Amino acid sequence: MASASRVLDRISPARASTRTAAAGPPARLSGRLTTRGRWVLRLLLALPFAALALRADRRGPASPAHTALALRGELLRAGGGLGGLDSAWPPLPVAALALLPGGTLTAGLLCALAAGTLFLALAERLLHRVRPAAALAVLAPVALTPAVWYAGSQDLAATASLAFLALALPGYLRFAVDGETEGGFVAGLLLAVALLCDPVALGYVVALAAAAPLLAGRRYRASPGAGTAAAAVLVFPSAAVLLGWAYLEWRFAGSPLAALPGGAGTLTTGSGSAGWPAAACLLYMIVAVHAVPAHPGRWRTALLIVAALGQLALAVVWSV
Repeated sequence: MASASRVLDRISPARASTRTAAAGPPARLSGRLTTRGRWVLRLLLALPFAALALRADRRGPASPAHTALALRGELLRAGGGLGGLDSAWPPLPVAALALLPGGTLTAGLLCALAAGTLFLALAERLLHRVRPAAALAVLAPVALTPAVWYAGSQDLAATASLAFLALALPGYLRFAVDGETEGGFVAGLLLAVALLCDPVALGYVVALAAAAPLLAGRRYRASPGAGTAAAAVLVFPSAAVLLGWAYLEWRFAGSPLAALPGGAGTLTTGSGSAGWPAAACLLYMIVAVHAVPAHPGRWRTALLIVAALGQLALAVVWSV
């Protein structure tokens, strides 16, 4: 009977995850939330960052990252559509600012929404691993870090890219560890969207594709071509994005390399130099949360909380 149950779990990863969830802590946020409920929570989590964005807009000046994105949005709008592609990288933030009024203020509010999306994704992940009090104790110190305040209100490109990375990682882990094909396709598409927000995401794509065989070495060794196939599933959407953008640049801007620094200089991240430490702080948090094992026990949970408090303490010391 037990062997039959294991076979069914292997065939249906969803059934296996349901069994794991049933055996874990009582908090199961993901299974209870509707799409509308998720958006409500994202908006609520975005409110503190939106308040910071409004305050920054009133006191000025805007961050270098948002100033550059707003300028590119204006250039794209003035170029009459595809004619302004030479200034439209990264495409998603620039297109949003070209379509919506408000300039740097709109960039700050969209950044706040991305931060809310990111924190909800991390909270859902943690609540599948630890109890609510422990999840709050881990996330709260990180959320209070000044670098996170800056990233969540003043760096749309990096924060949006990291939000899509956080949304992609659960599917990636189901794909790499459990062999769930759907998770791999979803992860690949979300990583491609992250790339459309910030070219730094290309590094995430390469790293995740290279790490997939390491997460389930026995399964990949049993199928020699499995590692290459897994990498192709993850990399293909991002490669298609880059090649498609190069074609559009060639067709409408005169050169397929117009997005490179040697061309029109558009293949650059929206983050200014001040934004890199903030984005790195969020990236470390994403990796740490997804590395938390199921039911880590009291000592590991305490260690996670101490690490989160240590990050807050270091951030305060560095900012003095």
